[in-house]
Amino acid sequence: MVKPLVIIGVGGHGREAYDIVSAMNADSREWEMLGFLDDGREPGSLAEPLDVPVLGGTNWLDSNDAWVVVGIGSPVVREAIVNRLRPSVRYASLRHPSATTGSVVSLGAGSILAAGARVTHNVAIGRHTHLNVGATVSHDCTIGAFVTISPGSHISGLVTVEDRCWIGIGASLIQHAVVGADAIIGAGAVVTRPLAGGQTYVGVPAGSILAAGARVTHNVAIGRHTHLNVGATVSHDCTIGAFVTISPGSHISGLVTVEDRCWIGIGASLIQHAVVGADAIIGAGAVVTRPLAGGQTYVGVPARPIRQRVGLG
Repeated sequence: MVKPLVIIGVGGHGREAYDIVSAMNADSREWEMLGFLDDGREPGSLAEPLDVPVLGGTNWLDSNDAWVVVGIGSPVVREAIVNRLRPSVRYASLRHPSATTGSVVSLGAGSILAAGARVTHNVAIGRHTHLNVGATVSHDCTIGAFVTISPGSHISGLVTVEDRCWIGIGASLIQHAVVGADAIIGAGAVVTRPLAGGQTYVGVPAGSILAAGARVTHNVAIGRHTHLNVGATVSHDCTIGAFVTISPGSHISGLVTVEDRCWIGIGASLIQHAVVGADAIIGAGAVVTRPLAGGQTYVGVPARPIRQRVGLG
């Protein structure tokens, strides 16, 4: 019997879930895709570029019955949405036809296996955990709930990943590794030992980059040997290069790029879409509002250059 389905979230992750539904239906029609739910969009609009309607916000489920997939990439946001929906909501698990699972594999409600994902033998995957394109999980692993495993990441055998972790693109977790709850593993990092929860880890081998009170949000890439000091924050969709120092109390807004070997001073602020070129110094309390060339020192509000740095080479 064909079952009605809605996807929560019209962002890229949700639209990728729609493509998985379409691929599943091409083999054997299982789902009737009713539309998307999104609290930030007007009912009746389209989930562009798809010609699929936005039915309303999540409160649409208060008076309508359908199976649900939460198409949100962030583990924390995904859990928050599930927690505020009524307990009787039914969650669909999606598996792209090109994804594979071995024997003795359990998939929790609301889980997603994207194209080319591989799960081998004796693996338990928690509810609302998402394996993205080409991700692999090997034998005897336990993956918690609300985990995001990014494209091209590889989890070896006998690994434990606890709830709400984010495993970055191309990361590798070696046999017997343990990743504590709420940890973020940066893109390309290699986990070789047990890691405590609630921190961000980068590099080979993976090491923590966060001092007390530092915060890194969604879809952030932080280069090797980069340090975030006490109370520093980095928001969504940022790229921070290698050997960068981000001083206490400094704040980097979303969609910012900081190139290699920069020094961001105490209490500095980098506004959305700012770019800081390699080897630049941003002075204490400065506010960066535009792209800045590398190799110079900047101070003030807005930040302006005061001198060019002398190279070491």
